[in-house]
Amino acid sequence: MQSVAHMKDHERASMERELVWLLEQSIPESISHITQHLSEISIIKDTPNKGSTKQSLQAGLTANKNADISGTATVSGAVVTQLSLTLPPSYSQPAQEAAVSVYLKKGDVLPLRQAQEAQSYIKSALSKAQTAHMFGSNEEAVNVVERLLRDIQKARRILTADGCQDLMPLQSDNSEVKYNWI
Repeated sequence: MQSVAHMKDHERASMERELVWLLEQSIPESISHITQHLSEISIIKDTPNKGSTKQSLQAGLTANKNADISGTATVSGAVVTQLSLTLPPSYSQPAQEAAVSVYLKKGDVLPLRQAQEAQSYIKSALSKAQTAHMFGSNEEAVNVVERLLRDIQKARRILTADGCQDLMPLQSDNSEVKYNWI
């Protein structure tokens, strides 16, 4: 009987050590990693040129200004009509040697309201990740991670939705705006 009780105490102590490690190290490190990537995609700073129907806007990547991420987006009214984005190998898969390019397929459009809604969920997730701290209980850690992942899932669902009839363009003029990611 004593050996069974001793084994249960040993298992309980082992589980408590693992829980402490999860709450104090593993989950905060994961959230920090997510925070870094969210901050790189969440902030776009507008700097329009005046006196032209085409406006040039630059977007800064806040977390790592030396990243080799580049791309352009052309906006007609409130619809993205052209989009290209090039990511260095470190952003796709570390073992991959070539950069990855992403393009908006010809004929596809991404309504700006849809993009803005997705960006708001990304910013919300970033805010939650940045305010996360050392967790006092597993329930607290689970709640923070669930809220963070819920926002990321919503952004992903918005950007991958097939039919977005309720996401109409914000305006219908023919002026074009060009975004440059540097």
